Amino acid sequence: MQAITLLIFAVTLLVHSCARVVSFTGQTPIVDMKGVDPHAYAADLTDCLGYAAEVHAGRQSATGAGGGAVPGGARGGSNARNDRRAVVRNCLIGRDYYVLN
Repeated sequence: MQAITLLIFAVTLLVHSCARVVSFTGQTPIVDMKGVDPHAYAADLTDCLGYAAEVHAGRQSATGAGGGAVPGGARGGSNARNDRRAVVRNCLIGRDYYVLN
């Protein structure tokens, strides 16, 4: 019974982490999960999202605003999202996950 509860908790944590990644980076990293412990992956993904949170969209929006406030701000936000996506991807690769996208 305890193993089932633990499995349900791990799956719930993984699904919640993936939903957070999509809203934060615009896409979920596709990782080859063969031989991967879902608990460890969920913890590592959470850590990587913490690193990605250090990318500041506001600062990039200000630097991208040369072509006009709205287009520059949109471009800056897109750059921040791309940077966050790259941070998550590189972090997972650095932790020996095989990231497919």
